[in-house]
This record gives sequence, structure tokens and C-alpha cells, in this order.
Amino acid sequence: MVEIKIKSIRPLENEPLECVSLELRAGERCEKKRMILPLGFCAERGITAGAVEPSVYDGLEAQSGISAAVRRGQVILSYGANSRATLVRKLETRGVSREDAESAADELEERGYIDDEKSVTDEVERCLRKLWGARRIAAHLRARGYRDGAISLAADMLEDADLVENCRKLIEKRYPEARSADRAARERAFAALMRYGYSQSEIRRALNSKGRHN
Repeated sequence: MVEIKIKSIRPLENEPLECVSLELRAGERCEKKRMILPLGFCAERGITAGAVEPSVYDGLEAQSGISAAVRRGQVILSYGANSRATLVRKLETRGVSREDAESAADELEERGYIDDEKSVTDEVERCLRKLWGARRIAAHLRARGYRDGAISLAADMLEDADLVENCRKLIEKRYPEARSADRAARERAFAALMRYGYSQSEIRRALNSKGRHN
């Protein structure tokens, strides 16, 4: 039988976390472990130094896994906004279990670290700067795991965007052959513009447009 004893519970300096040091002993074998938990986790549950039951240890271990996932999530988010689904996926690729990744995402969302509406706004603006059309932007957002509310917000943004003007800019920048007398060249450019997410109507209007400042 394994005897489990908490040796100490101490707060981490400048962090809302506490470190729990444990000793697991089975006969002559002794293993020492450290778990990082939210500050006050043990006090709220009446857990103190001394011998603890296996069920208490299991609870500490479960929360320790979630806390580690939260810290990893914070690092990921420090490099840029991610949708909730994307963050869960990135945590899983780093070896975090699906359950812990979901719990960590829930906690980070509650703290305001994940804001799908703010994130999708930034993402749509970035895609528009790349001169992408609405269909490509929508597919990109779905692939990144944005939820229905964020997708709806993105659709509203795209309704207000001047996609014909963006298409015109893309033609001037990358596909001037769309105005060529060479039919084959025009068709290739037209197909490329459709892959950028523009509709046939938007492309034709862009071709007939001389731009806002001309």
C-alpha cells in the first residue's frame, strides 16, 4: 500500500499559484513529487500538510494537469490570438490530454484570455489585408475552429467590406492578365481570383472598376 503525505504547501512568488510537495512511500521505495496548483486550491478544500487519502491525491493530480495546461495555453496566447478550438488543438499537439485541454480553455475563456469575437475581428481584418474574398475567409475561419457566434460577426464585417475594391487591387497587384486580350490568360486569372474567394460577379465588377481614386 502506498502512503501519501503532503510535506509542504507554499505560494509561488509573484504568481497566483501554490506548490505542493508530496512524498509517496511504498515499503522501502520513496518518490517525491511537486504539483503546481491555483493559489488557495488546498485551503479551499481543507487540504493541509500530512497524510492524505488516495482520492485527495487523485484530485490534486487532476488539477495539476489542468493548471499545467493553463500555463501552456497562456504561453501560446502570448504569441497571438487563437480561437478556443485552435488553442485546444495546439495544447493536444503538445501532449496535453483532450480533457485537460478543454478544461484549460474553459478557464482561460473565463479569465478573458480567449475572446472569439475579438479574435475573429482581428483575423478577418488580417484576411482582408491579404485581399482575400468572402468565401476564402469563411473557409479559413471554419478551419480555425471559430464558433457560430464569431462566424456570424465575421459575416457582418464582410457585408461592410468593399470586396469589389479589394478584388480590383488584387487584379492590379497580381493578376493584370485578367484584362488581357488573350482569352486563355484571362481564364487562368479568373480561376485564380475565384480561388481567392471572390464570386464571378465581384470579379466582373472589379474588372470594370477603375478604382476609388481614379
